[in-house]
Amino acid sequence: MFGNGNQNYLQLPTSSPDDEDVDPALEVNGSDQPSSPHDHMVLRKTIVPRRFYQLPYKLVCPLSKLGICLLPAFVRRRAGLVAENPNALTALDGVRGFACLFVFNFHSIYTYTNSLHNGYGLHNDDISVENTMYIHQLPFVSLLYRGRAMVCVFFALSGYVLSRKPLQQIRAQQYEKFQHTITSSVFRRGLRLYLPTLASTFLVLVAVRLGAFDRATEVRDSGEYIRGTNEEHPPILPNLMEQLQDWGNNCVWKLLNPFKWDEFYNNYDSHLWTIPLEFRSSLVLFLTHVALAKVRTGWRLGLTCVLIVFLIARVRWEVMLFVVGGMLAELDLIMRTWEDMPSGSNAEPILPSASGRLDVNEISEKPPTPEQKPRVRYHNIFFFVVALYFLSYPDFNSKDTPGFSFLWSVSPPAFARARRTQWWWWSIGASLLLWTISNTPVLQVPFKSRVAQYLGQVSYAFYVVHGPILHSLGYTLMPIIWGLTGRETNAGFVGGLLINWAICLFVSLWVADIFWRTVDKSSVRFARFVEERMAHRN
Repeated sequence: MFGNGNQNYLQLPTSSPDDEDVDPALEVNGSDQPSSPHDHMVLRKTIVPRRFYQLPYKLVCPLSKLGICLLPAFVRRRAGLVAENPNALTALDGVRGFACLFVFNFHSIYTYTNSLHNGYGLHNDDISVENTMYIHQLPFVSLLYRGRAMVCVFFALSGYVLSRKPLQQIRAQQYEKFQHTITSSVFRRGLRLYLPTLASTFLVLVAVRLGAFDRATEVRDSGEYIRGTNEEHPPILPNLMEQLQDWGNNCVWKLLNPFKWDEFYNNYDSHLWTIPLEFRSSLVLFLTHVALAKVRTGWRLGLTCVLIVFLIARVRWEVMLFVVGGMLAELDLIMRTWEDMPSGSNAEPILPSASGRLDVNEISEKPPTPEQKPRVRYHNIFFFVVALYFLSYPDFNSKDTPGFSFLWSVSPPAFARARRTQWWWWSIGASLLLWTISNTPVLQVPFKSRVAQYLGQVSYAFYVVHGPILHSLGYTLMPIIWGLTGRETNAGFVGGLLINWAICLFVSLWVADIFWRTVDKSSVRFARFVEERMAHRN
């Protein structure tokens, strides 16, 4: 009744582990049959088919793996589940991380108030004085939410990082390696940027159909709470087919169009307007490296400056930042070539020796003398402060803002005519910031902290996912929170904003962490896999 010889059973211990592995139920009458209903129950409890015994483990194991996957990376790393991954450019990763956090601050608040756009002490007939005397509008303090200025930091950093390896190979005259690097970068760039955005916007579409934006849309349409910038919001269409067509038109056809240079704000995540700009600017940067690969250093830097002047005249601030980032990468290599030059290569000389060449091997093997050890460069610290001031340039009305009206008056005429002087000064500030941090070790310290490094790791995922969370969870919670804190007083208004900011920040970082590990990293691997599968075998 309990077995037929073909069934595999597992005997479970019924007492202490020191007892012999014998089931007491089998010893009732010296046979393998139960002698009473009680013995029958004991036998059923102690002799269990293996497939039933393993069933809980088959359920628990995937659930435990899912639970570990849902843990943020910094928790898993602290628990020893994730290995550290140090980066040679860790300080720049930290800069990117903090910049992304400031972008989040901007987007989480500027939909509810217009005070973030103006500088402190603005004198304008259209804006009351009491709305321009807040402490958060002061220079340097406003950096905590100067989101559009941080976009310039992103672009300058991208140009720097994308150029570093190709320029190393150019300077070492390793043209075959350079060809492989640049073709690989061009091939994978679009996949790297657009696969995560397609995934995130499609998830927004799914969330819309599941009703995650229903209440948020009611709050937005009421006009009672959204008193600042009313961004593009995911539309709720009558049926799935119309929703898919709208998503395809916005997030595939228009967002992926490389031939339209105007800024495009799609309905499913308007914050992704920077992605097409970054893609096109990357291609211009790669083309610049190809065109100037075999040009001597002086000529390459000179022609790069000519290109930058042309881009300034055309008000192409985004492309200018990428090219400036590339030029800063080469200047950094020039100043510290002994650190980065591949040994044994025919290196392009910086300062000629008696024989007309620079002995790279000799320099790379020399230990630094006390005079060569890093020192605090006070002039770099000064320019770092200047960079932060430029990045504090207000979004609007800089002409009438004390402390920035002079900068407005000396802006390039092309930017002034286009009413984009803010982008000029943010670009200058981002370039100075990148240069001073990369060349001043003392300024790198805060950007090498664990918090900065973690933010840098998840920065792209954080940037991609935070918008939909603010538009769904943030819009839904804001009326509830203000109902508790009130918004008639400054304390209640600001307190409600900070509570909503903290909740959305926690959720955004958690979702970004999962998105980074599941989608962002997979996109990088997929792009490399596709390239390897399509490349020539030889």
